Amino acid sequence: MSVPGERGGGQQETPAVTTSASISSWIRQAKRLTLAPELEKAATSKNAQNTGARAAIGTSLETNTVGGSTHTSEGLKSRQSSHKPRVETVHALLSQGGFSAPRIPKTNQDVAYAIEGWGKEQEALWMCVLDGHGPAGHLVASRVKEKLPLFVAQSWLKGKELHQALTQGYKAVQRDLNKSNIDILCSGTTCVSCVLHRRTLYVANVGDSRAILGRESGLQGGPWTALPLTTDHKPERESERQRILAAGGRIKALLDDDGSPCGPLRVWLPKEDLPGLAMSRSLGDTLAGKAGVIPDPEVGVHTLSSGDRCVLLASDGVWEFLSNEDALEIVQPFVEKGDAAGGCSALVAKAQSRWLEEEEAVDDITALLVILRF
Repeated sequence: MSVPGERGGGQQETPAVTTSASISSWIRQAKRLTLAPELEKAATSKNAQNTGARAAIGTSLETNTVGGSTHTSEGLKSRQSSHKPRVETVHALLSQGGFSAPRIPKTNQDVAYAIEGWGKEQEALWMCVLDGHGPAGHLVASRVKEKLPLFVAQSWLKGKELHQALTQGYKAVQRDLNKSNIDILCSGTTCVSCVLHRRTLYVANVGDSRAILGRESGLQGGPWTALPLTTDHKPERESERQRILAAGGRIKALLDDDGSPCGPLRVWLPKEDLPGLAMSRSLGDTLAGKAGVIPDPEVGVHTLSSGDRCVLLASDGVWEFLSNEDALEIVQPFVEKGDAAGGCSALVAKAQSRWLEEEEAVDDITALLVILRF
């Protein structure tokens, strides 16, 4: 994944389940975070299990990353807004744990989840994919999954615009990680989040997980256009490179036995060959932070049109050997049939087969597909 020498997971498949107990747990978290008054009032009402959960974090569909297992779930169509015409959605997600050579399973450090009825007016859809790295990467990803939507909701309900709330939420979750008992010296996670609010899509990202928008090309039966919603945070990006060098960090690839550069460019401390992170932004990673790696997200706002057919979020296990166009071509026939789960399965299977063709190890592979209906 993002730290030198790290690859790896399992093959077991079980369904992801959302229970009233898990929703109640999220409500308790919201209360401990002292959310905005209207949110806390909802969370503490006698109907907190229904009203408070939807107001804070909605109904959650998620993967569980314990033991490298594979999980999938499919969401129902979203409700129609009474304020403005809203997009209907069907969504599914799938996470396949990888393995290191020679096929030794490891903990799946990817996390994917979607939350219906999230945020203001209980009408937004929250989507998120995280890809942990380092010894405690799975713990970092799990904590960000738990905390980030609460921090963003807190800021949004206090009056910030949603794009501002996303930025503040990412910074808040980094502060939370700094105070947690998780060792984040050399562990962290990527995080790509999308919020669909009415007909507007808000996207925030750190790291090299990615989101794309599938748009009809206008040719009946022809391939759709894959529009990038995020840009990977890699040290070879000129703006990222300049920031890292200005902070005193070094950028270089690992060296093979012959002393030749191999693999991706990585970020290192000024005078030590640590930590070797292959991305320029992440959550966690306090050691890499001393070399210019930052937790600040890039945030984009996109107004959807009737030709927009799907949103795809995925970890770099998908993108390592598949382009945006490759991925969209795989899921397009499933989107046309309204089969989000089938699209995820086909994409993850293809990504895994490409890994097996190219490498002895296979990375964790995770996809979250949202079908849009106007």
